[in-house]
Amino acid sequence: MRRRPAALAALLLGSVVLVLAGGASPEGRPLPPVGTTSTTSAPSPRWRTVWEDDFDGPAVSSDRWRVEHSTFGDGNRELQCYTPDNVSVADGRLVLEARRAPTTCPNGSTRAYSSGMVRSSAAWAYGAFEVRARVPVGAGFLPAVWLLPTFYPYGRQGRSGELDVVEVNTSDPHAAIVTAHWSHEDCGWGCARYGRRVPVAAADGFHTYRLEWAPGQLLWLVDGDPVFELGDGAPARWSSGATTPAASSATYPAPFDAQNPMYLLLNLAVGGDTPGPPDSRTPFPARLEVDRVTVQRREPG
Repeated sequence: MRRRPAALAALLLGSVVLVLAGGASPEGRPLPPVGTTSTTSAPSPRWRTVWEDDFDGPAVSSDRWRVEHSTFGDGNRELQCYTPDNVSVADGRLVLEARRAPTTCPNGSTRAYSSGMVRSSAAWAYGAFEVRARVPVGAGFLPAVWLLPTFYPYGRQGRSGELDVVEVNTSDPHAAIVTAHWSHEDCGWGCARYGRRVPVAAADGFHTYRLEWAPGQLLWLVDGDPVFELGDGAPARWSSGATTPAASSATYPAPFDAQNPMYLLLNLAVGGDTPGPPDSRTPFPARLEVDRVTVQRREPG
């Protein structure tokens, strides 16, 4: 997501870790545009659901999620403080709400904005990660669903990688962005070379965003349609696909392998280097609404 603080707190030492076995153009092989190959977002029968939340309870499940209370996002110079008050469940949906009001943060600073963020209490190596969500309208937000390492087996500063299921720069509301990040010398940590801007009316309603992570393969789908791929069978591989891999960077298929379980994050960032600050027309409060989160295991055969 191009916005990492210098160090991330070790929030998931007690997580349940589930290992689910199972230099090219960023466009990869030609794939059909969204909305042309399917009419349903139902997953393929080769995947079996192993973890999900459809937010049908009265509050966020403490068994499934950890609610953020911090200034996470300072590496991108974001403007919000994440607080539990900005996270709720309403009408069968998770709501992460951004507000324009002075907020005192845990570090004692005061921010002009507050917002919501949750992290999954479980982590996975391999699996399909699917979220049905609606992003807010108005410039200055960066809603995202993404995966970060639990243990950083290949080191920090991007060496253990990050997978963005989806992020939307609401200043560019007619697109979703899917990306695999890791540290390499071609263009550095945070480089979006191995990703794609997917044309889709992201702010016009609910859409289903999915990442299928299998050994040596990554495939992103939007509303059931494949939109970008990396790894075996694709024109580009991560890590070894870099023209000049960094001496300290992992060798394909690392860092996205069985040794690197990752947990899910859902958040609504406000301002920062990406996407820039809200403007006078940006409506508040603003909401990232999540109807469903599903994690699936790939079945043999």
